[in-house]
Amino acid sequence: MRNNYKMPKAYEMIKDIYKHPETNLSDICRRINITYSHVSKLSQEMQEDQIIFKQKTGRKNMLSLTNKGKKIYEGLIKIDGALKNE
Repeated sequence: MRNNYKMPKAYEMIKDIYKHPETNLSDICRRINITYSHVSKLSQEMQEDQIIFKQKTGRKNMLSLTNKGKKIYEGLIKIDGALKNE
């Protein structure tokens, strides 16, 4: 099995928000190298699915994982680790 697969952007975004709680869209774009419009669309979908929540802090909208989002992240990390050990 190949170990150099690409992580889908949604997983990268969940991982980034987990590592950087209370982050904003612009910072996510910069860290995971994805367009603002793509991050914005993914964040809307994840909010609808209750994976992340948005809170307005001053002029910025800050994103954090919900409990559901944290559980998804933990499951993805287990899968990622298993694939790397193959």
